[in-house]
Amino acid sequence: ANYWNASRSSNQSIANNTETTVLWNTVNKDNNSGYATGTGKYTVPSGQAGYYLIGAGCRYADDPSGHKAKLYIKGTVSSSSVDIAYSEYNTSGTYESNMAMGTVLLGVGDEVWVTTQHNEGGSLNFVAGWGSRWGFFGFKIN
Repeated sequence: ANYWNASRSSNQSIANNTETTVLWNTVNKDNNSGYATGTGKYTVPSGQAGYYLIGAGCRYADDPSGHKAKLYIKGTVSSSSVDIAYSEYNTSGTYESNMAMGTVLLGVGDEVWVTTQHNEGGSLNFVAGWGSRWGFFGFKIN
């Protein structure tokens, strides 16, 4: 089976109203070396085409004034851009969490990644932490 799990070891600053690729800078598991920390993208390796379950979880730093946060899982499948999963929340709480998951048929060389966006008004920290519990993961299911 093919699988990966990546997380962040430090916060990533996300500018207001700017869709930004999350750079998961710590690879926890990646049995076929498809994840690139520099781009935040997972590329399906040779011999690993198939259906995948892909997920991502995140949280932003405390923002008592409130904001809307979005989490997307995107991809390039057969040279076409696709949206695989989407999650959104409105909050004025402490360390609100967000999770998105989806399934997709991926071919060799197809890529998947996570983007996020918020409307807090200024930059907001995309929070690292809890080891591999928050991050970007996927595994081949067929």
